[in-house]
Amino acid sequence: MSEEKTISEVYLQISSNILESFPKFRPPVDLYRFDDSVSQVRKSHVANARLGKEKQKQVAEDAQKGRLFYCAMIIVSMLNI
Repeated sequence: MSEEKTISEVYLQISSNILESFPKFRPPVDLYRFDDSVSQVRKSHVANARLGKEKQKQVAEDAQKGRLFYCAMIIVSMLNI
């Protein structure tokens, strides 16, 4: 038996309730926004950087519309028998 590990990126949705638990001006995670024009998730804000008031409104609106995400790295282990 051998063990094989892979690392995967998973984008998890940030709801309005979760967003409200973050510091208002400096979210602790990179924020990603779903871009309808290309049907992909793209980085929109870097973790711990200050959000201006206009950007705060945009982020809150994205969360409300289900278009706000963060990226989690997941290690998957598989046993080969």
